[in-house]
Amino acid sequence: MTTRNDILQLLRTKNSNCIENKRVIVELVKNGDIDKLISKIMDGKLVKLINFKLFEKKHLNCIEQFVVNLDAFISYYSEQLLVGESYQYVLASIFLKSKYSHVLLSKRFIYDGGDNQQYYYSNFKKMMTEQFLRNLMIMRIYIYKYLKNTNIYLERLNYSDKSYNLVFELLVSLFLTNRSNLLVIISNMLMNIRKNYIFNNKQNDEYLRNLGIIWQSVFENFQDKFYYVYHLNSMKYLKYVKENNIVNNNFYNILLRVKSVSSDRIQTMVVDTMKNIISETNPLYIKSLTKRIIINYYDIKVCEEKGNVILSTLCFDDGTSLERRSLMYSICNNGYVAGYILFILPNNFNKEDRRYINIILGEVGN
Repeated sequence: MTTRNDILQLLRTKNSNCIENKRVIVELVKNGDIDKLISKIMDGKLVKLINFKLFEKKHLNCIEQFVVNLDAFISYYSEQLLVGESYQYVLASIFLKSKYSHVLLSKRFIYDGGDNQQYYYSNFKKMMTEQFLRNLMIMRIYIYKYLKNTNIYLERLNYSDKSYNLVFELLVSLFLTNRSNLLVIISNMLMNIRKNYIFNNKQNDEYLRNLGIIWQSVFENFQDKFYYVYHLNSMKYLKYVKENNIVNNNFYNILLRVKSVSSDRIQTMVVDTMKNIISETNPLYIKSLTKRIIINYYDIKVCEEKGNVILSTLCFDDGTSLERRSLMYSICNNGYVAGYILFILPNNFNKEDRRYINIILGEVGN
């Protein structure tokens, strides 16, 4: 039977450098968060890798396959929820309690890009949202009004794949629109609410009312920043109604263009008014999407016009910096600043680069 030490010993080897989230996995193992899963790892047929190599091998044993799957899951929810290392462990410890965590024991190879990958991603979503879905069913009386402009109908939620997909998109949206309140979401929305109260007890009503206030504050932020949730449109969960004021929202349209138009020479980032990165075209270029940009005014080399500045160094609040020339524009809606867009420029700026920037900004010209 596989033990904790078997996993730790594997992660100590030089060949385990292919595992991106090694630190989180070691913490999960040492704290006993995945003991049940480890005990179910059984010796069996090796997983054959085609046009791929992990642990410097063309075949994976069951322990290696489990670690690869766990590593892929951590990367998946980190990218979807835009969380860095500070939240990876606590989220893993919650999500791995899901009954769907058995997918990590599968012998399918996740990186083949076919049906296997879809099988994993579907189960990853359920791992992330199983408890959130249950909590929504309890707390929905407090948040109906905040979802009136979406196609998410709380009274129709069940445990179907459609409901899981809807709730997954909602969870991602809450993380996007509540960057400063992630601990509130994690501790009050992803934890098991039913464990904290007793049915048919007077204290139950008071507990739920107090919890409802917390949920409402999170959903109010979601409602106020509704234009962040551009991915709901791509999933066809967003209604096109005038009340949304979203089709004509400049910030929203820029997000859509950044998502659909790409440049091999320019990286593009969209940030909110607090300078939090909420979208970027090359997540590998800047590792953490949870970073906040710091504008050092002494670093501004050229001020061409209001809302359009050139920076020689792009600085982040974690102390890191990017020594590349960056062009920053303010994104305005109805006369107020809704966010900023930054273009990291190549050394030799050409006509095609200017054309790309104009497309993103919605301007005409070369």
